[in-house]
Amino acid sequence: MVVESFLAAIGDARDLRRAFPTDVNVPVLVRSALDDMFRRGVWEALYAAHPNAPGFFTFSRVGFDASGAQALVYMAHSYGNPGGVGQFIRLTRAGASWMIANRCTVWMS
Repeated sequence: MVVESFLAAIGDARDLRRAFPTDVNVPVLVRSALDDMFRRGVWEALYAAHPNAPGFFTFSRVGFDASGAQALVYMAHSYGNPGGVGQFIRLTRAGASWMIANRCTVWMS
């Protein structure tokens, strides 16, 4: 069930900029800005704008099982050409917190 929920959620992109507290210094790029960096040469553009960046991360929307006790998300970390990893991460709820139950690496370069 969590996979079906994940597949339904990933078709609906959301802007995460408002999800972070304003006192946290984490640059969040919208998809159009990242697409523009790829057109101009992503690594040169990224490091010119953010010289200390460890690359960039992309996240899918989260899918939940019917009980809300399990979740599935896709995360990719790109840090060079070539350089990166993509993983599916399954989370389980532990009280008020979430714990990583397992990760499945689906690509690495």
